[in-house]
Amino acid sequence: MSSPVGTVDKKPPVAGRRLLQGLRLLPLAIPIAILAVLTLYPVLMLLYGSVRDAPPGGGGSFSLDGWIDAFSNPRTYSTFKTSFGLGLFATLSSVSVGCAMAWLVTRTDLPVRGFFERVMIYAVFIPAVVSAIAWSVLANPRVGVLNQAIGGLLGRDVQAINIYSFWGLVFQYTTVFAPLVFLLVLGPFKSMDGSLEEASRTCGATLGGTARRITFPLMGAAIMGSAVLVFVRVLESFEIPQILGRPAGIQVFMTRIYSATRLSVVPDYSQATVLGVIVLLTTFALVGLQILYVSRRSFVTVGGKAFRPSVAPLGRWRWPITAIVVVYLLVTVALPTIQIFLASFQRVTGLYGKDNWTLDGWRYVLGQEWFWPTVLRTIGYAALAGFVTMVITTIVSYVVVRSRSRWGRALELLTWLPWALPGLVLALGILWGYSDLPGEVSLYGTVLIMLIAYVTIGLPLGARAMMGGLMQLSPELEEAARLHGAGRIRAFLTVVFPLVRQTFFFGFTVSFVLISREVGASLLLYAPGREVLSIEILGAWTDGQAIVALVLSCVLILMAALIIALERLTAKLFPTGLE
Repeated sequence: MSSPVGTVDKKPPVAGRRLLQGLRLLPLAIPIAILAVLTLYPVLMLLYGSVRDAPPGGGGSFSLDGWIDAFSNPRTYSTFKTSFGLGLFATLSSVSVGCAMAWLVTRTDLPVRGFFERVMIYAVFIPAVVSAIAWSVLANPRVGVLNQAIGGLLGRDVQAINIYSFWGLVFQYTTVFAPLVFLLVLGPFKSMDGSLEEASRTCGATLGGTARRITFPLMGAAIMGSAVLVFVRVLESFEIPQILGRPAGIQVFMTRIYSATRLSVVPDYSQATVLGVIVLLTTFALVGLQILYVSRRSFVTVGGKAFRPSVAPLGRWRWPITAIVVVYLLVTVALPTIQIFLASFQRVTGLYGKDNWTLDGWRYVLGQEWFWPTVLRTIGYAALAGFVTMVITTIVSYVVVRSRSRWGRALELLTWLPWALPGLVLALGILWGYSDLPGEVSLYGTVLIMLIAYVTIGLPLGARAMMGGLMQLSPELEEAARLHGAGRIRAFLTVVFPLVRQTFFFGFTVSFVLISREVGASLLLYAPGREVLSIEILGAWTDGQAIVALVLSCVLILMAALIIALERLTAKLFPTGLE
């Protein structure tokens, strides 16, 4: 119908509307492109590499030989069995311990709950490679400190504890991943409305019955998510099976990939890539099942009414449970940390006579010409990658939080993708993606290829931190700045960023610690002269240089403690006003 005479039809033509829509999507297109390059591109190149008959950058042609060789090798099926067995039992134990600890410190009257919470959070930052070395010193079946102590009490040599075993690996995984589960479910436990628990106890249910029938079922989404994450982390773990599983002949996917690419006379990238794809497809399937599980059930625990968290009395079990928690934290957190530092000052590990203490190990390591360059290189790589990670995740998080379109949701999903990419598998995909770029350009062996991997690894936690901070801010703050003439970028820099500055620093700290201890991606991507501390620690331990590995482990722990302390100091000196 035509417009009335004397009026102007203000509706733009179709071509103009499409142009306007395209311009509105431009702020989304740039971060989507960045995340796609960092996350999707390595995945696609990994799939591509699994059907090539030449190594990355070596040309070749399409072939299924890698798949045929992998599935015709009996070791592949034993690797399946071992990897999934470890994943299953380690997940069950880690989720059980982590959830129990979170429940105790948030929903009961356990004494000094705040202290126990801080210790569990500290345990999250202990590098897995350091923890594995500590337990190798403590629970070696022949010369382990614990076996020597037990033998001294019994008056004879014993091998009561053997960390070099299937169940030893399960125990080690539990000490590493139970604190991660605790951290993931801590928030949901704290924010859950306690009225349902109180109603259950009013009706005569016991504390245990209420937890079993009310509390934990309502935490199903958080528990399921943490279980999937732990299973994926066990599948991707390299340093633990390499240090503790190799002496017992235990092979998992990651050690098979490492052996095929780094220990073989002729690197077998084809079979390694196929094994990586198998792990990748497995993790994607698990994540898909978790999403399906959560989407079909309701886990609403916070309603529109005000509430206070319910704290249930433990009654006569209060002090026995406290004793169990103290013993658990002493054994799994304090003991390995203390042992690492003590062993670094001993001539013979496990002997505590006054003549066995020495500074020779520290003098030797600190006097090596490679030591300080390695430390500075580790700090530089972690700091640069951590900063770039936070810049990218800040932009992405701002777009996600302020955008209500499906593209914003796509961005958020892309930030989760690296959770499903084990370090070694990600490194394989990056090798395939950046070893043969157009113009005969190859990034193999360069610093840039390592930084790409580190930034990708830091994306999930960085994005979670920034999204949480930005969600607390009302859009009205930016709108007020823009009403006074500020552009979008200026409004963000002068209004939004100062309010989330501490969140940015916190995300940087977490990314720094995570990147500085990364082993899998570093092992496959580094070139001689570009070693970082985690590689030197693993190499020294594998080569039998125990004192070097112990001293470097102490340095890595101290580095993480220093950056965390600096973050806490800046939080106190430069508060943002956001709680």
